[in-house]
Amino acid sequence: MLSTESPQPILVIEDQALNRKVVRILLQSSGYQVIEAINATEALAALEETVPGLILMDIALPGTSGEELTRQIKTNPDWDSIPIIALTAAVSLVIVKDSSKLDVTIISANPLIPEPS
Repeated sequence: MLSTESPQPILVIEDQALNRKVVRILLQSSGYQVIEAINATEALAALEETVPGLILMDIALPGTSGEELTRQIKTNPDWDSIPIIALTAAVSLVIVKDSSKLDVTIISANPLIPEPS
């Protein structure tokens, strides 16, 4: 469990600006440092600079999917122990079943802002 006494940064990987903002405000108000990325390329660059204590990741990222990014993270020995919480509005039994293959710690229905139709 993360402690707010000496919080490690949290990497938020989310392509929707409003969702990132909501998560950032919630985490910063609890004393966490937030690192943001909007896609896999930015996320991997952020991981090269700082190893966070937690990753919050949208599964439906543009370009490289959150699933593929998770595989890349989990194959790197410097990052493979970082817990990942998958954020997605499209939680289904298929995604939950596949999460064990990805070594995702938690699947969470993204309760933030739905994408416009």
